Amino acid sequence: MRTLQHLAHTFYRNIRPSLLNSMILKLAVPVVFGMFSQTVVWVTDTMMVGRLGKNSIASIGIGGIAHFTVLAFLMGFAMGIQVIVARRFGEKNDSEIGKIGVTTLYIVLVFGGFLSIGGAAISDWLMNLLNKDEIVKELSSKYLYFRFLGTVFFFYSLRRGHLPTG
Repeated sequence: MRTLQHLAHTFYRNIRPSLLNSMILKLAVPVVFGMFSQTVVWVTDTMMVGRLGKNSIASIGIGGIAHFTVLAFLMGFAMGIQVIVARRFGEKNDSEIGKIGVTTLYIVLVFGGFLSIGGAAISDWLMNLLNKDEIVKELSSKYLYFRFLGTVFFFYSLRRGHLPTG
């Protein structure tokens, strides 16, 4: 019983409200909601497309994995930006945080736009590499095309979620 009480006390001590825990939570919440939103998109796509048959579900599965591979790269970029911002925040260097924000915005718009347009342009080619079935290839190519067009907005949301706003 004593061990259980000690464990509960240690757990509470580590999660009790503090300035550091609050700041960590401020940084973590946008990441959690970003990942949750991706899960909601996939579940919603599966629910809507599930009524259309097995080829349609296979198409969003293959297209979704290809798109998520790109998103994983973008999430890694966002984590790198978060590290830089956290360091400047710890140094109390607010002007540098602003510069990082503006620079990140430009990178997001250029690189995210390039990925959106470029990814949409190569969606047919990419699905030809990943698929042998003609029906699935055609459907997954269309799905991936539209998912890539929305990538710039996802990239922009990552930038917004990782910079302190106030």
